[in-house]
Parts: sequence; C-alpha cells; structure tokens
Amino acid sequence: MFPAGTLLFLVYINNLLEVIIEVFVSVFLIADTSKLLVSGSYAQLSLSGQERWDVENGMEFLPKKMKTLVFYGEPRSHSFYGTSNNVVESHRYLGLTIFSNLGLSENIAAGVGKAYRSFHQIKNVLSKFNTF
Repeated sequence: MFPAGTLLFLVYINNLLEVIIEVFVSVFLIADTSKLLVSGSYAQLSLSGQERWDVENGMEFLPKKMKTLVFYGEPRSHSFYGTSNNVVESHRYLGLTIFSNLGLSENIAAGVGKAYRSFHQIKNVLSKFNTF
C-alpha cells in the first residue's frame, strides 16, 4: 500500500521537475528524497532553479544533506542556500554504494558476505532437524 502522505508529497513537488529540467539533468524523486544527476557545467544552474522553486512554494531543501559525487575530473565549487558543496567519494542509495570511480568490488563483496551468512544460518537451522 502506498502511503497517502508520500503520494501527496510527490504531487506537491511535481512542478519541481519543470524548473530543474530546463537544463541537462536527470532527476529521481523517491518518497521524500530527490537525486539530481547533473553535468558539471549545469550543476549550479540546477541548484539555483531548485532554490527558486523552494522560495515560490514555501519549502526548503536542507543544504547540509547535499552531497556532490564527482565521476570525472575535479569537483567544481557549487553552492546551495549559500552552503558550499560537500564532496564525497561514495554515496549509499537504494542499498548500493555508488563510488566516484564507479567500482563495484565493495558492493559485490558485501553481497557475497550477506549470502554466505544467510547460507550458514539456513545450514544451522536445517542441521537441527537432521536426525541422522
């Protein structure tokens, strides 16, 4: 069941996409989280568009939660509500950790570790039923 509050929030912020999509950007809106994938030269323009939308709609996104993950080249300086960007090497999103080098080895290792632990838990439970 989809909570009504989440649905109403998505309807409320729906026109945010109209403001941000004026530039080359991909936007992901999931529940109360927004993710912007922006080409470096358009990042500040996107953030400025979001600030304008915030003022017009009486809402404020938290700049302290903003993270910048750079996949190529040096990070550029961007500001959101006067707060400069927080450059990170990785970001956890929907159960996966996205790394600036686009590496997958850490995610694969974590998945293998979880599978190994689950296998041993199942093996221990089944061994209790083994009467041989």
